[in-house]
Amino acid sequence: MRIKILAVLFLMFLSCKNEKPTSNSILSYIPQNSAVVIKINDFDLFQSELKNNNFLKDYQKTKQYSEHSNKIELLSNLKSNEESVLCFVEIGKESFDFFFKTKTTAKLSDFKDIKNKIIEQLTYENKSFFKITLDNQILYSYKLESYTFISSSLLLIENLIRTKELPKTDETLLKLFNTASNTKSATLIFNTKYSN
Repeated sequence: MRIKILAVLFLMFLSCKNEKPTSNSILSYIPQNSAVVIKINDFDLFQSELKNNNFLKDYQKTKQYSEHSNKIELLSNLKSNEESVLCFVEIGKESFDFFFKTKTTAKLSDFKDIKNKIIEQLTYENKSFFKITLDNQILYSYKLESYTFISSSLLLIENLIRTKELPKTDETLLKLFNTASNTKSATLIFNTKYSN
């Protein structure tokens, strides 16, 4: 009898397998050192509200805005009807790049009207991704599972590709993200550890 029980346990042990965790959360695979995380529920409304925001109109007069405005303007070419997350990550001293994640859809980008565009397929660690040049501004796009990741930083895309294990999402960020309103166009979350 013991041999039968041991044989059953042994077969059960052999049939167990480690499955690679999937990114079931919109927060999965975002850079852990994001200074700003923006939960976007309605991308079109979010873009419209940004254009009409008094604080941003004042902010546009600052040196920081002028240094980063070209990168941010690239986002106006994106179209997403899905929940999305936009992060800003400090790559160099006071130099920020964006990292955008959303569900992959057929109408994610609208580059048709842009005359000066170049789309190149690149490979890194046997994974393909795209380098998109729009009017001398560059962004990178990579698809993983059912999500598309778009960034102004090649380094952030390469870090994503190198990720072998699903990083654990910060619990505080997850709580803030889950309690943020789903009826607002977007919610800003600042990570004071990585931003001042």
